[in-house]
Amino acid sequence: VALRAKDLSSPWEYLQLAEFCLAQGREDEALRYAQEGLWVFEDGRPDERLVTLAAGLLSKANRHEEAQALLRRAFGAWPPAGGGDSW
Repeated sequence: VALRAKDLSSPWEYLQLAEFCLAQGREDEALRYAQEGLWVFEDGRPDERLVTLAAGLLSKANRHEEAQALLRRAFGAWPPAGGGDSW
């Protein structure tokens, strides 16, 4: 984990690290990295994969209200319909 945490320059890197943690059975750490990645890059467009992973992990941890709030924030930051991107 420490080696992978050296380069967290993009949401993709956070996603890769969180997925690695999951593969190692470290769900709490995976959630922490997913949430950190969303926070670090909150000024840009949310990474749908990172949002989905974080929301899923929050739900799995019975933190349903936090998961719903995360999805609402991410959906609100998404481009309007017809913007060419879909989620």
